[in-house]
Formats: sequence, C-alpha cells, structure tokens
Amino acid sequence: MIGFILSMITATCTASKDFFVKSATKKYYTKTILWALFVFASLLLSICFLGSIFYFGSLPELKSQFWIALVLDVPLLILANHFYIKALKLSEMSFCLPLLSFTPIGIVPIAAIFLGEKPTVLSLLGICLIIIGSFVLGIKKLKDGLLEPIKNILKDKGAVYMLTTAFIWSITSVIDKFGIKGSIASPFMQSLTWATTKTILIMIVLTIIFVYQKQKSRDILAKPEISKAGVFYGLEQFVQMWAVAVWDVAYVNSIKRTSTLFSLVVGKIKFKEKVGAERIVAAVLMLLGTVMIFIFS
Repeated sequence: MIGFILSMITATCTASKDFFVKSATKKYYTKTILWALFVFASLLLSICFLGSIFYFGSLPELKSQFWIALVLDVPLLILANHFYIKALKLSEMSFCLPLLSFTPIGIVPIAAIFLGEKPTVLSLLGICLIIIGSFVLGIKKLKDGLLEPIKNILKDKGAVYMLTTAFIWSITSVIDKFGIKGSIASPFMQSLTWATTKTILIMIVLTIIFVYQKQKSRDILAKPEISKAGVFYGLEQFVQMWAVAVWDVAYVNSIKRTSTLFSLVVGKIKFKEKVGAERIVAAVLMLLGTVMIFIFS
C-alpha cells in the first residue's frame, strides 16, 4: 500500500513539473531550463538530506554498487532530461507526453533480466494496449495505411525526442533501484541518499558545461515557473526513489504514467492545444495498459 501511495504522489509531482517546464520552454533555451531545473532540485534535496542526517544522527553506509550505478545513471539522465525538455519545446504536451507510457515496455524485460521481475501474460496485454494507444495518436492518418500512424509520430521531432526519453528512462529506472540498494539504511534514507547524490552530481556536471559553453542564464533562477518546476522535480525524484525502494520498478513507473491524463487537460485549458477524440482515446488506452501492468505484473 505504501508503494502505491508513493507512486500516486510521484504522478502528481510529475504532472506539476511537466506543466511548469512546458511554460518555461516558451521563454528559455533547453539547456538553460535543464540546468536551472537541477539547481532547484539539488537545493531542495540537500536541505532534506542534511535535515535527515541531523535527525537520524548517522550517514548511510555506501557499497560499491552505489557508485557503479551512479556512474552509469548520471550521463543517461542528463541526456534523457535534455530530450524531455526539447520534446516539450517542440511539440504539444498533450501529444508528446503520452508517449512516455512506453517506459514500462522497456522496464519489464530489463527488470526481468537484472532484477528477476518477470512479466505475466496479462501484463504483456497491458503492453499491447500501450502500443495500440500510440497508433491511436495518429488515427487521423490511419485511412492512408496501417503504418501511417507510426509515420505521423516519427515526423514530429518532439515525439521522437520523447520516445527516446522513454527508452532511456526505462534503463535508468532499473539502474536507480540498483543504486538505491547500494546503501545500507532504511528505505527512506536509501532513497533520499540516492536521489540527492545523483541530482547534485548532475547539477555540478551541467554547471561545468553551462560555464564552459558560456550559456546566458538571463536571470532564469529568479523566474517562478523554473523554481516551481525544480521543486516538483526534486520531490518527484525523492518520492519515486522511495517507492522503488519498497515496490517493484514496473509498478511504480506504471502508476507514475497516470500523469498523462493531466497533461491532456492542461494542454487543452492552459496552452489552448487541440485535444481531439483520438488523443483522449490514446491516453486512456495507454493508461489502461499501465494499470494492467500494475495489477498483473
């Protein structure tokens, strides 16, 4: 039950972050948003981590697998988050965000190999629903041929970036659990230690790149949408890692993707995006697929 509750909180934080990041993409460069996002997330997580250390009075013991996972995770997360922001900048959020529902498709086989979490027949049916949902996104072109929906998605650069993000996140999700289990502590401290360490390290790497490339910040750290996006991202990372520490990776990520429905509503109301019946049906199918993976995996 605690894993389910944490996963739902993660979905709420993710949806909120998506909204504020989308708002920022209308004003700022992708690299600038990426850097600022991790600056605020690092600040929040650092405060939480130091407070927890003060409260518990000890540091978690870190094993070698913690550092191995960190080395693997950081470059992939930098790349994935860059593509994620780029996708939101180029495409409507109601179109590209549902494509993140492909993440569980990658997680299931990877988790089965490295974590021993094997999918059931019904969970595979859920995967099929997600694939069908992706076809429905391009259903207006379906009359032109069976492969036309795929071509329609692949013609959109933002959609391609988001599909790439989903693929990378399916890998990093498994690495996250490997890293979390690389420390000896309670699930709470395991997740907080992992989330804080990787977020700060990514922030440092991005700062070095930011300074080296002489990027212009244009006072982005003073902008409310950026600070709110960073705070929600920090919360998302911590709560998601906590959920992963006590629950299966595929379950957590499946529930997290319920944030897709929120993206449709916000895209329609806030950004005046055209949300036709095909996008609503696609989101519902993808959501049903993730729920089936959650129930039957």
